[in-house]
Amino acid sequence: MSHLLRHLRPSHLARFTFTLTLALTLSALIAGCSQGEKKKRGGSCKSDEDCLSGWICEENFCTPGERSASEIAAKKKAAEEKREAKKKAAEAAKKITKEGEGRATFKICPVFRNVSSSAGSIVATHTKTKERHILSLQMETPKNGQQSEFSFYSLPLGEYEVYATYGIQVDGKFDTHRLKCDPKGTKRACRGDELRVVNVVLPKDMDKAEPECDWVAE
Repeated sequence: MSHLLRHLRPSHLARFTFTLTLALTLSALIAGCSQGEKKKRGGSCKSDEDCLSGWICEENFCTPGERSASEIAAKKKAAEEKREAKKKAAEAAKKITKEGEGRATFKICPVFRNVSSSAGSIVATHTKTKERHILSLQMETPKNGQQSEFSFYSLPLGEYEVYATYGIQVDGKFDTHRLKCDPKGTKRACRGDELRVVNVVLPKDMDKAEPECDWVAE
């Protein structure tokens, strides 16, 4: 092709280039029309969005038709229910205790209030392995809500030193402080003024009593 083009006169080369461009454009248009016609005649689909206007997806195939208002409302409701079910399943999966591990619940009194600027965390460090586990209180608490009990749902067994922080965040900058142990809480030792000591055991060996206040939020 390149050898042939070198021997063409400029006027012939321009005419050849125009003809070639026109042929390629027509081919693309024909291919596009063919695909459009194929879809109009009933292309495969997974939802109405896969079909052209005036067509709906029935049994994975585009067919002529329109959805009624009640069908549209029912479809929207079903989609919302599916999203909600998926969200609940994800939340339930987070609360599963892995085999051979335990869980621990901590209590901040009176509450952690999750307003727009709130920030806080509970940090548990395994005293032997030094592995840290962190709960973000603003992520665990409903927006504009409040909560006092927070749980690590699956932790390796053993002794942990645990502290809680509370404060604010502004433009991504955190200003928090460690909370003091509640002196009325006697079930868990307090090392210094801030560190709660807890021994994580298997769920079957856990204390079933209501948790005491671990820290005081002033």
